[in-house]
Amino acid sequence: MATPRTNTNKNGNGGNEPSAQQIEEQIAQLRSDVAGLARTIAGYGSHKAGAARDQAIEKGHAVAAIPREAVSLLQGEIDMLERSLKARIRSRPLTTLGMAAGAGFLLALLSRRG
Repeated sequence: MATPRTNTNKNGNGGNEPSAQQIEEQIAQLRSDVAGLARTIAGYGSHKAGAARDQAIEKGHAVAAIPREAVSLLQGEIDMLERSLKARIRSRPLTTLGMAAGAGFLLALLSRRG
């Protein structure tokens, strides 16, 4: 930070006044300090923006993974039901055939009325 300088010139009235050169040096120092502060703030902002972007991407991937997990889970359930149905058909083929014929007959009756 800029620190005020104590070197002053005495004017003819006996008062202490800084010279024009000292004022220009202090202004230059202030400009340098402000530029450094601006760089620091810009760096901090970039870091925070990058962290927020990374967090948003991470959450987006997590949300996108949910439907994939649900589809995978449902696919597993369907596979299990299919295996169970195949096992039941193999264990009782005549009963299954009778049920299929009855369901077909009912669907035929319903389709004629509609």
